[in-house]
Amino acid sequence: MKKLALKKLAWQIPLALAAVLGAAQFGPSAVRWLHIRQVLAATTFSPIYVTLAYTDPNTGIEVASDFEGYRSDGAWVKGHYLKRPDGKVYSPHGFILPSTGIGVEVLPEVQGTHTRYYPADHLGRYRLGRPDSAKNCTAPITGTGWPTTVVGTDSILGYQAVHVRSETPKHDNMPGVVQDHWYLADYQCIEVKYIFQRVGEPTPYGSRTAIAISPSDPPPELFVVPTGYMEQTPSESDKAFAGKFTAGVVGSCIRDRWAQLDSWYQKTRRSSLPRGTFPKAAP
Repeated sequence: MKKLALKKLAWQIPLALAAVLGAAQFGPSAVRWLHIRQVLAATTFSPIYVTLAYTDPNTGIEVASDFEGYRSDGAWVKGHYLKRPDGKVYSPHGFILPSTGIGVEVLPEVQGTHTRYYPADHLGRYRLGRPDSAKNCTAPITGTGWPTTVVGTDSILGYQAVHVRSETPKHDNMPGVVQDHWYLADYQCIEVKYIFQRVGEPTPYGSRTAIAISPSDPPPELFVVPTGYMEQTPSESDKAFAGKFTAGVVGSCIRDRWAQLDSWYQKTRRSSLPRGTFPKAAP
């Protein structure tokens, strides 16, 4: 991964986590809610915890790593291990507790959190947009996704993974791309390998591969808010990050989105969680 890509990654990761934690603001219809309850009644969760490494396609050197996992009660966590300019490795991550509807984005660099609440009929509360094991991980449980095809199966660290591929044609001066995913169908279709390649380029633009897979609950500390962390709006956390690592400089592409992100954040807050506090995110 090029240095420019890494610089972008530093700012995009909190935004990406926010997108995952609060992609939609409104629940589905009563008919959809009935479908959700039927899906949940037939759903069991297999505990799993995966660590994946990003590799620079030019050097083959690991430049960052991710982690993702599910508890047996359906609680989900996803995050990153990142080395920041101060030389320390941080693990920004987000988790969702289906039992309470609480979703928290934990930002250790600034000791902050973004907390959101998912009503009972919200798809994100139960991660129902994830690939469906019953569909061989080629389509989401509810809704639609990119058309994908099954390429085959491969062994990843001793686990059978289904290999699926999606292709996006060139459009609007953007190159066509091919994305290859490897999922564990027996474990909520969790991803264990990913390759992103632009059509016509010999080297993948990005890739990540599992370096550890554990069929057990993720570490319990990933589902609690550390003592001393304070609730922040997206703009507040961005400013705190900039004050610590970039001499207070925030890119215009980030500043231009503050009003939108802060408004979105406030709409997804639960009224019983007052500003400046955080929930006791117990299992």
